[in-house]
Amino acid sequence: MKKELKSLICLLMLAILLISCSSKDAGLEPTSTAIPSGEVKSTAPTADYITMTYSEYSTTDENGAIKTQILSYDTATKEMKKVFEFDYTAQYPLGFYDKPNQLLYYTQRVNTDKDYGDQIFVRDLSSNKSNQLTNNLYAVNYIIPSGDQLFFVANVKGVPLSIK
Repeated sequence: MKKELKSLICLLMLAILLISCSSKDAGLEPTSTAIPSGEVKSTAPTADYITMTYSEYSTTDENGAIKTQILSYDTATKEMKKVFEFDYTAQYPLGFYDKPNQLLYYTQRVNTDKDYGDQIFVRDLSSNKSNQLTNNLYAVNYIIPSGDQLFFVANVKGVPLSIK
């Protein structure tokens, strides 16, 4: 119980910190991503929001399953809501909620213990269908939204890291 309370307090403090750092002069440019299958992107302005990824034990047993939640904090209404929940299978689960397009990008581990990797998935929240976007990754380290694009920093399976 204490662990859950600490996690929730840290999550709320992070949201408050991020809100307090925003500029009143900043434009209301919605954060979105490339749209699959040529759908029309909405040009209607949307409220600013923050996407958060949060993982916790789904039971009180610390050896039990861990669930990952994608949360959305609406800066206009100051409300937080759970957008999606999935099993914690990735080395480091990540997620991004594209509110204007009702898409959710997240990472999950696929395949067997010997031949595995964390892959990127997209879930269409209007149809509740998920599609696997990648099949050759070992680990995904970051999801970075920028304007209407979404960038992933990842390690491709079998490609050694070279730091020069």
